[in-house]
Amino acid sequence: MVNMLCDISIFTFILLSLPQIKAEVILTTMNAGGGETAYKYCQETPADAAIPCVPTSTPPKSYGYPGSTGRSYSHLHAFAALASDGSIQSWGDTQSWGETGEGDRGTPSGTGFTVILSTSNAFAALASDGTIQAWGNSLRGGSGAPSGTGFTAISSTNSAFAALASDGSIQAWGHNPQGGTGAPSGTGFTAIFSNHDAFAALASDGSIQAWGNEVVGGSGAPSGTGFTAIFSTKNTFAALASDGSIQVWGRYAVNVKPLFYPAPSGTGFTGIFSNEAAYAVLESDGSIQAWGHPEYGGNSAPSGSGFTAISSTHSAFAALASDGSIQAWGHRNYGGSGAPSGTGFTAICPSPYAFAALASDGSIQAWGASDKGGTGAPSGTGFTAIFAAGYAFAALASDGSIQAWGTSGMGGTGAPSGTGFTAIFSNFHAFAALASDGSIQAWGHSAKGGTGAPSGTGFTMFLSFDAYYDHNVYLPQFAD
Repeated sequence: MVNMLCDISIFTFILLSLPQIKAEVILTTMNAGGGETAYKYCQETPADAAIPCVPTSTPPKSYGYPGSTGRSYSHLHAFAALASDGSIQSWGDTQSWGETGEGDRGTPSGTGFTVILSTSNAFAALASDGTIQAWGNSLRGGSGAPSGTGFTAISSTNSAFAALASDGSIQAWGHNPQGGTGAPSGTGFTAIFSNHDAFAALASDGSIQAWGNEVVGGSGAPSGTGFTAIFSTKNTFAALASDGSIQVWGRYAVNVKPLFYPAPSGTGFTGIFSNEAAYAVLESDGSIQAWGHPEYGGNSAPSGSGFTAISSTHSAFAALASDGSIQAWGHRNYGGSGAPSGTGFTAICPSPYAFAALASDGSIQAWGASDKGGTGAPSGTGFTAIFAAGYAFAALASDGSIQAWGTSGMGGTGAPSGTGFTAIFSNFHAFAALASDGSIQAWGHSAKGGTGAPSGTGFTMFLSFDAYYDHNVYLPQFAD
């Protein structure tokens, strides 16, 4: 594994010293709440929060938009930090949605927690004994967590959680229309996937059961067995079968005329990537097929072969080729045009609105929305990692110094001076940097986590999850 990192974090800061969460952005099988090493590929679709991304010539088998293998939406307004003893500290906006119980209100006491996950306005913490405690907005999953032990993983939609037990049974809670009720009975489920408003559970025989908003994937899951992974846009799911064929259900538009775009026929597809309303699949020869909403890049994938990975903003894609060249397509205001020419790029890091590409010499080129990080990237070389919030990027140099650019007040300015930082994490509005001594410095929107980070040292890892950055917009991620 290469030591160059690229992190796309968006909403919630979660520090872990214990095994990292399996979120759909993680390098290995991503069932939220697991224990795999939390590294993702830089070439992946954007938005998970704060998980290091490792450039590689061998891309992961598959990528997904928000829900691919059981993941968690990131909190919109507050952060949670997990210390080495398993205790939790939270900071950020404690009055979001006019509710009590947000952020640091209701944070569970005690130690032994190993994983924190979130909806848009609530957290759920998994303890070493498999118990769950939830806090935050009660309408978004902050109350109603199941009692008992033996839970091994938690996933979430925007407003509901679903927990997987060791026997493969599932319990859900939170907002009913978004999957808080209706989870399948029985046992034998191995993973829970989600999009904005629905869940889809994969069983050991490769069959699928879905629940939640029926219009956007809560019903209509394909019958049969042999499916190996599930991916999603905001309002659809795409299931990959063992033969490499794809089946899609849900719809691509809500509150307007329903739209549906069929997946490509055939077999042998190895990776599925997505943005809010379109998918792109990578074939074994490195060629790309796309489908979905035309304005989001569903019908304009580049021709040719040799592509190794695909990244995406809200409405555009960018593909990295084996020679390090980049081709982008989709909405031009979101990075669908303006990609840098030349070769030698090793990673593409996306935010909701822009891309930033890291070259082999450690230089950076950005494109997309000019006021949200599409311009203003630092000059020079020696950068080793790029991180993204909703409106800004932050780059980590080899000496541990940080440079940020993008919207001022949202993390584009105010980065800490000095050296010795080892990682940067973010929510939509702010960044937090972890130093070699385990201390934290934050900057960005002061009411959304840019101030109030816990003092002291000993924090060892931030983890966040798929980034939901607006009530209608999500950021893509990958799953193995």
